[in-house]
Amino acid sequence: TSRTNGTFPWKRMVQGAMNPPVIAVLVAATLGLSPLGSMLFSPGSISSIASKLPFELSLIFHGLGSAYEVIEMLGKGTLAIQTLVLAASLLQPSNEIRNQERKGIFSNFIAYVSPSDDLEMRALMVLFVVRFLLAPCSAIIVFKFLAQTQFFGSLLGDPIFLFVIAVQAVMPSAQNLIIALQISPKTQSASPGFAKLLLKLYFAAIIPVTLWVTGFACLLYTSDAA
Repeated sequence: TSRTNGTFPWKRMVQGAMNPPVIAVLVAATLGLSPLGSMLFSPGSISSIASKLPFELSLIFHGLGSAYEVIEMLGKGTLAIQTLVLAASLLQPSNEIRNQERKGIFSNFIAYVSPSDDLEMRALMVLFVVRFLLAPCSAIIVFKFLAQTQFFGSLLGDPIFLFVIAVQAVMPSAQNLIIALQISPKTQSASPGFAKLLLKLYFAAIIPVTLWVTGFACLLYTSDAA
């Protein structure tokens, strides 16, 4: 990021980072972690709260509850939409598609998951080392340290909580990054190359993620049984 008059452009950086998905996540996290979140999002809470309100307010409350159900239904399609955006970002010019059709399906698959040049090879190696070696090992060290300090109390004794956090530490980058690139016209041109890099990272993640998840599960099962 370039500097302006010797100062770091914090304002421009924040404005660029505050896109609609980030704002939605921040608002949802704030609402969910507040006392209002436990009141609204627990099972049966909307009906129980509405029954204690006057008739006019209960109608408004039920209307808001219906709006939330519609938003929740639309949100369930997020993963499918992200997959479609990732697939659309992989589209190539028609002449490249015709050349690949002559090679066959298996050859096209190998071409897609193989590094296209030395720069992409180095990028994949860096991502592989960071995501599948450094990140999970760092997570284990942090867990061990926090377990000894008792900073989070009994929370670190929950095997399900530890398993979810451990799996998050080894997962590859999310498809939301493609959505973020597609939002701004300035970064849309970078989405095809990044989508190809992300697809190759997903293919490379099959074996290390399987080994790490299996190891985490065995470790937590052994410690829980003991």
